[in-house]
Amino acid sequence: MRPFSLRMDRELWVTVRGENYVSVIDPVRMKEVRRIELANGPGMTMFGPDGSTRLFAPAFVPEIAIIDAASHQIVKRLPQATPFFSQYRRHSGKR
Repeated sequence: MRPFSLRMDRELWVTVRGENYVSVIDPVRMKEVRRIELANGPGMTMFGPDGSTRLFAPAFVPEIAIIDAASHQIVKRLPQATPFFSQYRRHSGKR
């Protein structure tokens, strides 16, 4: 698990590598309150410019999922030429 997004007063979003979801944690109770299902291996994460969206690039699926931070719903899927992991390996020199 890898934490990546803390909405200071409300929730912590954690990518769960090797699984098909992001776990949303209540930081006060330290309990999972929701799972957002994505393609397998959520990896690279980004924030939209105003913080209202989260962008996820799964490690092994060629798409970016855009999630509305308030509703926790996927609002759009953007196809990519190759999965994130393939791009990482090509640019890092790792094989």
